[in-house]
Amino acid sequence: MRFLIACHDAGGAEIVSSWLRRRDDGPPAACLLEGPARAIFARKLGRLLRRLETPPSLEGFDLVLCGSSAQATLERRMVRAARAAGVRSAVWLDHWVGYRPRFVLEGELVLPHEVWVCDEHARRLAVEELPGANIRLRGNPYLEDAAAEIRVLDGRVPAGEDGERILYLTQPTTVGAHAETGHPLGWGYHEHEALERYLEHLAEAAPAAVRLRLHPSETEQKYASLLEAFAGRLPLHISRGGSLAHDCAWADTVAGCDTMAMVVALAAGRRVVSVIPPGGKPLSLPFPEIERLF
Repeated sequence: MRFLIACHDAGGAEIVSSWLRRRDDGPPAACLLEGPARAIFARKLGRLLRRLETPPSLEGFDLVLCGSSAQATLERRMVRAARAAGVRSAVWLDHWVGYRPRFVLEGELVLPHEVWVCDEHARRLAVEELPGANIRLRGNPYLEDAAAEIRVLDGRVPAGEDGERILYLTQPTTVGAHAETGHPLGWGYHEHEALERYLEHLAEAAPAAVRLRLHPSETEQKYASLLEAFAGRLPLHISRGGSLAHDCAWADTVAGCDTMAMVVALAAGRRVVSVIPPGGKPLSLPFPEIERLF
């Protein structure tokens, strides 16, 4: 079977690349990649990656498999092209919120032949938000791989500090809010506010170390002034170059607002805390084990 892969955003790219890495039958999939997906596929597949620079003719392909993106249109364009060419298509959803906008292209709802979801929580939401779609439960190979990798690293990653080590996962919430609601503050908070509130809380709790892991779409400069303000109050540093699994293996507690990486940490047995500020949009991750700080 010949596959064409199309991915842009990190979440879908992580799942699809993990699935692709497990395949050992048939020819290598052709991969059309943009944005964060490029680095993710390169890291996981290396020399086995058959990357395309431009969309190919779909003649001869059996399946177009896509991730999904909040703003980028690559996946949506490829689903529409597959529909026009009569080629089976599927989109693998990687989270539990905001499904419908990810299938809207130029004002039109463009559904693939199949929508793949990771668990029963996602299946129920997809049925509600995407009536008429062919929903298929396919699991989450990325979550399985990441949790297993963290467990392997447990005890092998040097801690360097005595006491609680906290990993904070940043997230461009204003971007997601704007895509969903049309306003960057549509979720009732922004990422700087969430981080500042949490750092104020930690300054009182006196942890051994706090590590910030930036979202793939963010740069260090985005939070520079905030980190400078807390430099004398907290043992604070930015993760540079390490994998999510390595950072989670280092940490005792993993905190963030509402990101899939929190579910990875939870699957690996870490304490996970949501720090969405008061009045913000409620946590979408459907896992009661995740603590709410505010």
